[in-house]
Amino acid sequence: MKTKNMLLSIVGPTASGKSDLALKLAAYFKTSIISADSRQFYRELNTGTAKPTKEELKRIPHHFINSHAITEEFNAGDFEKSALGLMNDLFKEHEILIMVGGSGLFCKAIWEGLDELPIIDPGLRSAINEEVSKNGLVPLLAELFLKMILFISIKWTSKIRCVLKELLRSFAVPANLSVLFMVKLKHLGLLKI
Repeated sequence: MKTKNMLLSIVGPTASGKSDLALKLAAYFKTSIISADSRQFYRELNTGTAKPTKEELKRIPHHFINSHAITEEFNAGDFEKSALGLMNDLFKEHEILIMVGGSGLFCKAIWEGLDELPIIDPGLRSAINEEVSKNGLVPLLAELFLKMILFISIKWTSKIRCVLKELLRSFAVPANLSVLFMVKLKHLGLLKI
């Protein structure tokens, strides 16, 4: 009995031989390779991406290699829609396709699907970039960190002090910021010092 429409996924840590195996299997099954490596999508990213060579790209059809400009918005949800559409077309010609890559979220998007992602206001990114240009990254991270602590404190009020200490230690937050967070949390009634 022949298996129809099978996606062979090759995943694993960096430099574990995924690409070589994908090339051998694609040659054996006379099929295409779909890259699920989020850095290989971008034409401008070449260093440290281990993209297939020009010879390998000529020998075996590859998809999602150098397919986007770094300035284009292309997230896991976009990949899911594009890759599933492409696979639908490729399965008309091939019973087996090979997907290779190390970006777990992108692979998971194909295997399990993603919830519909919310549309982000394009002005938000500009506002954040402007804020970072004006004041640096630290105040923005401090605000985010405080919101994260507030969220954690609501869920685990009895453990907030331990959680806070661990987070501050884990992220190597400078002492002056640690004091700032503790003072803000004390002011909000979430921490007793």
